[in-house]
Amino acid sequence: MSDEIETRKFAAGRSRKLIIYFGAPVSSTWADRFGFEAYREYGFRVEFWTTRDVFFTPEQLAASRAGSKDYLFRSKDLIEIRSFDEFEERLRAVDADTLFWVINRGPIESSSDTRDLDLLNGCNIKYIDKHLLPYHVPTHPYRKMRYYGRELKRRRYNSKRKPVLVLGTGRLGRTQVRWTFPNRFVYKSVPSLDVLWEKKAPEVTSKYAVYVDEAMQHAPDSPLMIDRPGCDDVEGFYGRLNCILRKVEDWLGIPVVVGASNKYHYVENPFGDREIVVEKTQNLIQHAEIVIGHCSAALMQAIVDNKAVMMLAERRFAERKQRKIFEQAPLFGTKPIWTEQLTKAELEEVKNHDVSRYRRTRLNYLREDEVAGGFVENVVEALHGI
Repeated sequence: MSDEIETRKFAAGRSRKLIIYFGAPVSSTWADRFGFEAYREYGFRVEFWTTRDVFFTPEQLAASRAGSKDYLFRSKDLIEIRSFDEFEERLRAVDADTLFWVINRGPIESSSDTRDLDLLNGCNIKYIDKHLLPYHVPTHPYRKMRYYGRELKRRRYNSKRKPVLVLGTGRLGRTQVRWTFPNRFVYKSVPSLDVLWEKKAPEVTSKYAVYVDEAMQHAPDSPLMIDRPGCDDVEGFYGRLNCILRKVEDWLGIPVVVGASNKYHYVENPFGDREIVVEKTQNLIQHAEIVIGHCSAALMQAIVDNKAVMMLAERRFAERKQRKIFEQAPLFGTKPIWTEQLTKAELEEVKNHDVSRYRRTRLNYLREDEVAGGFVENVVEALHGI
């Protein structure tokens, strides 16, 4: 990007305030992917507002971050709002040129409670909404019928959403946004946040397979949204998983490296003596010989880099997690394998998997062909158009 364009973009943003709002805790990893701090480089005066203390108890918030001391996003410009009265008071003080980006709305997002939307609309706030992870469309007739039933409910629910701008990803994201957001808005297609689009130098230089960890000991969202764990037999799960990883290592003749997030810091290594690499999962997938995982959004990196994926199902996972694994598998053109049932023939089939169908998934879910540049650049371009 030329210096002239950089200067013009900085000048365009300098006179505007950008408020980034979230009603539930946001991880430091996601804040980095969204580019929370990067918008200052384009001249915006950035503030962060959160109503997480309105929706969640101190005990819930403490339990959410218990797995990692640096899990949550922090900033000196973070304004912690304690009540809806305070929220309304602050909104009414916002000037007409301020942009208000709704990252999440906490538990209100999935309820019929629209107090926050009523306040945003009533105060004539120019707010930005998003649909950055398109819903998977099932292929089974019954599940497809249920899916379209949910779409109708979303459309009715979204009748109160009146954003000036909606950010979305992929062809399917564009279609879903147009259907489920009935009011008028500007739409901007952006590249997926789940993917590292630029090729980076490898973290591990020798050949390896990567297992995409989902931290079964601790899911930060569970204390906030649900009481049930994702797995009711964590010790047994690791025993079965390590057995599979040993088979992969023996049959392929390469080690398995574990790609972990920052939501849980391991004191003891549950993967035996295998290397754990933290917050580099996308890079590990870029250079791996084969990718192993369950239903993490990080697996979408394999779509972009044409990597074979072995999806593992586990009988002691919660029903909601099992369902997500089987819903996501068709995106990779594969079927999940139960952790205790892997055979050498199945591994060979995975290794030789035809990845040509990945292009369609990439276009539908991750990035349309005409979208160029990074996430922040595209968002800034859209903000300047409001």
